[in-house]
Amino acid sequence: MSSIPAQYAYLRAEPQAPLMVQAGLDLYGVHEIAGTASNLTILAWADEVGKATNSAYADWAADYYNADAIPWCGLFVALCAVRAAQGRPERMPEHKYLSALEWKNWGAPVLVKDALVGDVGISMRDGGGHVFIIVGEDPTHFHILGGNQSDQVNIVRKAKAEVVAVRRPLYRVLPPGARKVMLTPAGAVSGREG
Repeated sequence: MSSIPAQYAYLRAEPQAPLMVQAGLDLYGVHEIAGTASNLTILAWADEVGKATNSAYADWAADYYNADAIPWCGLFVALCAVRAAQGRPERMPEHKYLSALEWKNWGAPVLVKDALVGDVGISMRDGGGHVFIIVGEDPTHFHILGGNQSDQVNIVRKAKAEVVAVRRPLYRVLPPGARKVMLTPAGAVSGREG
């Protein structure tokens, strides 16, 4: 794993950042292994999520997920949800968590314009969807923490126009770190936080 880029250091400095963000940052830099080998860390995530969710789907997913070449953005977000749930069943991952588009059913719906740090976003791509955690925004893009983004856990920009759904974890109390963070396109905090 590697350290997060300096422009996103505010995420680590936030004492009450959403737990899913914290869990995702702890995995920053995990990446696939090129060729036929697989990163055993990524493969172990399927077992961890499966044991935590304890369902027939989880058993199937743990068996199915046997190579890091299988799309793993949903697995990454599921792992973050499991690690952030802290014993609260309503915060556990979506039932069919390997499917990015199934995340449109998780948590509470939020308008794209109202997205906060720690919300889960879903976008479309050729052949399916992509799911990620929002960590900030600039005027035209969200800055997103996700897995299987260029075959690794990283933070990239995603056009807001491509986001088809935003879902918020079922918080009892909204953590102070779940807020608007306005960034420059390069990722630096712009000072225009909402």
